[in-house]
Amino acid sequence: MRAFIFDKYGYYPNDEYASEFDYQGWHFKLELNNKTEKELKDYDDFLSNILFYFPHMGAKIIVSRDQRYASNSEYGQVSLVAVKDDNVTLNDVYTMHVNFKNTGQENKMKVSYLQTLWENKVELIENKALPSLKVDNYFYVQAVESVTHALGMAENAIQYLSDARLDFGDDITNTTLAHKRLNSLDAYTFLNPFNLVVDSPIRDLAELYKAGLISSEELIQYLPAYNFNTFDATLLFARLLFPTKIFDLFEDHYGIKKDIKLEVIRYRENIKPMMDDLKKVHIYLINMYSIRPIAWLLE
Repeated sequence: MRAFIFDKYGYYPNDEYASEFDYQGWHFKLELNNKTEKELKDYDDFLSNILFYFPHMGAKIIVSRDQRYASNSEYGQVSLVAVKDDNVTLNDVYTMHVNFKNTGQENKMKVSYLQTLWENKVELIENKALPSLKVDNYFYVQAVESVTHALGMAENAIQYLSDARLDFGDDITNTTLAHKRLNSLDAYTFLNPFNLVVDSPIRDLAELYKAGLISSEELIQYLPAYNFNTFDATLLFARLLFPTKIFDLFEDHYGIKKDIKLEVIRYRENIKPMMDDLKKVHIYLINMYSIRPIAWLLE
């Protein structure tokens, strides 16, 4: 990999096999993609628009020695993304959401699309990831208990989406620039163009909360600034219910045989405090936005 990066881009990472490296205060990473040269140039141009609101930050798709945004590697087409090392705050996240509000409204997001994604994820966990666990693993009981709880949460989240669709319709009109996964408040995660997506701002808020990067108190503190309506708040709580983190772990175990023992045990041990905290958010959303109450969560 080091030879590839040097040949294509002129950088010489310390680690011979790494697909990412740090250099002079910037983080570089090869990102797999199937974009055209024009699409990649548009991505790079769009980064300049984003950085107008974050002048202290920096991000680029690095052009190769042969002046291309994409390079063919043994793993497929890749692009080298560089982002200046920096800390990201909740105010930065809010700034992005506000300044790119109503982005992509010509392609309306659908509740039904999100529901299908979640249903497919549940099917993968139930039919492939869970059966891949070995019965003789010492953590098997903890894993089954954890995933059983997570599947119950997912079922409730999907039902909540279904109810929202009946109550408010299928279109998600409150869109902005958000992230596929905002599970870290570092500049690379925040500005990586391949991690950016048009969606509701609640996607980022929910992921930050589920990743433990913001507390329930911080989430509640930031919500009034967004002027959410009942539909937005309903979608937010559906996303809070859906157990993204634990499902991602089981997918990694199934797909790349990642050792997830410690994370699974930690999840199981944290179920009660997690549910108590979620109950606080639920009560707040009921009182402030009149979302549908979930009886078992209020017991």
